[in-house]
Amino acid sequence: MRWHDGVHHFPWGGLVFLLLAIAFVGVMVWLVVSTSRRSHPAALAPPTATPTGPSPEDILRERLARGEIDPEDYAARLHALGTTPRPGGPAGNPPT
Repeated sequence: MRWHDGVHHFPWGGLVFLLLAIAFVGVMVWLVVSTSRRSHPAALAPPTATPTGPSPEDILRERLARGEIDPEDYAARLHALGTTPRPGGPAGNPPT
């Protein structure tokens, strides 16, 4: 007596089973990844940019020190940036 040989009952039966197994594994991986991201809100947040390098005020201060701009231009550019010169700083009056 011959036992049931399911692969030969349907044409392409082995291929269909293989595709279903791959789809099942893919769905399981997707579920694990999506639930782990939901449990960690930081994983969904966009990365925050951290400033690197000198600030605009530092660049202006360096340009003033090199003589590229004069103290009045320095103060005007600081004002345009929304900051004010420090008391006794390059554009301020020297302390007495």
